[in-house]
Amino acid sequence: MAVIYFDNRSIIVRFDESIQAVCLEWKCYAEGEEYRAGFNVGIDLLQRKRASRWLGDCRLLGPVTLADQQWTNHDWHPRAAAAGMRWVALVSPKAAVARLSLKYIVTKVNNTELVFNNFDDVESARAWLRSQPKSS
Repeated sequence: MAVIYFDNRSIIVRFDESIQAVCLEWKCYAEGEEYRAGFNVGIDLLQRKRASRWLGDCRLLGPVTLADQQWTNHDWHPRAAAAGMRWVALVSPKAAVARLSLKYIVTKVNNTELVFNNFDDVESARAWLRSQPKSS
């Protein structure tokens, strides 16, 4: 069962007890504070639930601005790792420009403790996360 902790115009953040993962699902394009809000809720959930797994359902993600890409890499990723995130499953965006944005973000992650894996569908991502240790 997944409980919704955040829901705005562009993002839903849930905690899925069955896989012990924070799940961030994109509904549409977002930037700035709207883009960052769900990520910050996710960090709170990582800490509260002592979780190490993150599922990013990026199928409806739009292009990510350069400022948001830099924020994700230099601000959010270090805080998420410090909060316990280790295993990151990403469901690939449908839009080519969004796939490029996501690829840029992931390739710029300097934290070698984070393990990223890309998937074409949510069930494959969930199965992979389920197979990872609950903590590192």
